Amino acid sequence: MADRHCPQCDAQAEGGASFCPSCGGSLAAPVVEPPVQNQFAASPPPQKPPGWWKKRSMWQKLGIMVAALVVIAAAAGCGSDSEKQTTTTKAIAETTTTKAAGETTTTEGAVSESTTTAESSVEAGADSFSLGETAEMDGLQITVNSAHWDKGNDFAKPDAGTRWLVLDCTLKNNGTESESISSLLMFKLVDEDSYARDMEIFADTKGSLDGEIAAGASMRGQIAFDVDEGQAGWTFIFEPNVFGAGQLTYDVSSSDVK
Repeated sequence: MADRHCPQCDAQAEGGASFCPSCGGSLAAPVVEPPVQNQFAASPPPQKPPGWWKKRSMWQKLGIMVAALVVIAAAAGCGSDSEKQTTTTKAIAETTTTKAAGETTTTEGAVSESTTTAESSVEAGADSFSLGETAEMDGLQITVNSAHWDKGNDFAKPDAGTRWLVLDCTLKNNGTESESISSLLMFKLVDEDSYARDMEIFADTKGSLDGEIAAGASMRGQIAFDVDEGQAGWTFIFEPNVFGAGQLTYDVSSSDVK
């Protein structure tokens, strides 16, 4: 029998020997056991059959895409028609409303035109008021109660050749909302030479013509201007609309000033 080699140490042994003369290991061929399969191992995902789209031919795919585009275009056209219909309906409603408003506005327009004419006469100075009289514009009522001279005090006096003219005014809010009053923006005095006079803050005045007037409330205060000596008259202007048009004017004569 042919010699054998030890599977452990590779030593040579006689053909009939069962054990290795060198290491004593068994000369029998090792039994190779099959690997144990883990029953808990994740199985590979099942292979999905080819999709429905992949099964289609090129011409079928092209036909489907064309059909989809036709459907989208039709839907867009319907939406546009619906929008047009809504717009048309809205336009008709607006036309009807405008027509109805036009019929109503015929009377209101005449009233508005009459009001504008009245205000224009005030703006042009055709209707000026005198001390003690009451005037009203846009819900703000004003009365210039009186006028007097202020000689100043030890700390501040009029410059040579000038005088301090003080006007006493009462404002009343006849509107439904509160109104903000600013003496700097709403009041001015123009002399007989059409020059605007400077407001005098150092004069001795009572009250204030600045702040907010609630609806139905009144405010009284005095405002002073620096004027030249020898002048005989001035125009006191009240502009209730700071950012709009319209004004009320008062004629102030030197003979009215106490």
